Amino acid sequence: MIDLEQEIKNSRLECQQLNKQLSMLSTIYKQKTELVNHIKSELIKLEKSAFTNNFKSVLGKLVRQIDFNESMRNNWDYYSNYFEKGNQDFIEKISKEFPVLTSRDHRLCLYLKMNLTTKEIAPLMNISVRGVEISRYRLRKKLNLEPSEKLNEFLKNI
Repeated sequence: MIDLEQEIKNSRLECQQLNKQLSMLSTIYKQKTELVNHIKSELIKLEKSAFTNNFKSVLGKLVRQIDFNESMRNNWDYYSNYFEKGNQDFIEKISKEFPVLTSRDHRLCLYLKMNLTTKEIAPLMNISVRGVEISRYRLRKKLNLEPSEKLNEFLKNI
């Protein structure tokens, strides 16, 4: 019996570690996307001000390559679906207990359950740190939590 309990505990720890890694990968992906978009906009500015047709052609080709890679964003959609499917039990439980929660609230709950910080959650949800704080406050209201109750602990126990 003790071996089974230890095995369950180890599985939960492993799952938490994998979720943390997935969220870090998504943060890196988000930062990479922002960098590529910035580079693209700078290339477009250069292309408009280029003096030679050859230089314009090279810059245009680079912009088209970036556009092609942007069309591959389906990978991000795949990742998001995979992430949510991997935590479907949690989402179903919290949806049953709190039907007022939106899909955005579900995502926030998942990130909080994974012990991510507000700074880590912000790029994943594509909002500012202040936006995450406001979302956390609103989530606490929807969950009817007392001020003394910790949101992360509450979500871990669901």
